Amino acid sequence: MRRVVLFYPSLINGDESPTLYTALPLSLVALAAPLRAASFEVEILDERLHIYTEEEIGKQLEGAVLVGISAITSYQIVNGLRFARSVRRLAPHIPIVWGGWHPTLMPMETLRHPLVDAVAIGQGEEILPQLAQRARDRLPFKGVPNVLYKDTGGQVVINPRIEMARYPVYGSPAGGYTAVDLERYIHPQWGHRRVVGYESSRGCPYRCAFCSIGAVYKRHWHGLPAETVALLLVRPVSGSAALGVGADLINAYGPDSALGRTAAVMLGSTETTFYTIAVYFGAAGIVKTRYAVPAALCADLAGFMAAAWAVRVLFE
Repeated sequence: MRRVVLFYPSLINGDESPTLYTALPLSLVALAAPLRAASFEVEILDERLHIYTEEEIGKQLEGAVLVGISAITSYQIVNGLRFARSVRRLAPHIPIVWGGWHPTLMPMETLRHPLVDAVAIGQGEEILPQLAQRARDRLPFKGVPNVLYKDTGGQVVINPRIEMARYPVYGSPAGGYTAVDLERYIHPQWGHRRVVGYESSRGCPYRCAFCSIGAVYKRHWHGLPAETVALLLVRPVSGSAALGVGADLINAYGPDSALGRTAAVMLGSTETTFYTIAVYFGAAGIVKTRYAVPAALCADLAGFMAAAWAVRVLFE
């Protein structure tokens, strides 16, 4: 197993106060899952939580075959370049790939910088594992879709583009959550003590002139059907309540509708987590559940996402 280092730069400069709420870097969590499925060790470095010294960066680069940096048009570019400069100095053989909103919308401008070896345009769940495999095998990035890169002579190579709107929300992101310390992203919010974010959709059907989402996704939207959110919330708590919600969806939309099929597959792909843990841990006399609850909830989330994806692929 070889390592891929994913860096999420700070959004502020060094003189500003840190934000009170730090959300999960969902873009990198989504990338970590397919990388781990491809047998890569993934390390997510979030500069919003910690400013990394060059010594710490050097340790993270041990055994690494690829470095990925995500950035929007902000101080993330400045801070990302500072990190890339350290990577280049410590491990000049490791390719540095930039992705995210800014490189996607301005790929050529991004690639011109000497601290950028390649640019991944749009969603990277299929792209980044291919880049990591080629970097591991010391092969050029030729042929990997939606990628621009510099060859050994410094010439820009532009690979074929695939329409971003064809990419739905990918399968289970659960493996990506294990690449971060989840507790550091759980905050009190909206009257609740423990709140953490997750991704249920991508894109937008509208075309607002001030927003970059429409430019990337071409007014397409992909995600979990909104009507199934109630099912997602009650399923881990009560099996009978989840069956009731599922039955209502099937009765309202029909058993052969996309919603009916999605609800049915979701019910069959997930578990009444809290009930199951209470029964079996109680029977075994186990008092401290440790990581069982968050791991089981991640598995439920993976089941919901996979169910929506499977129905879309098989029936639409």
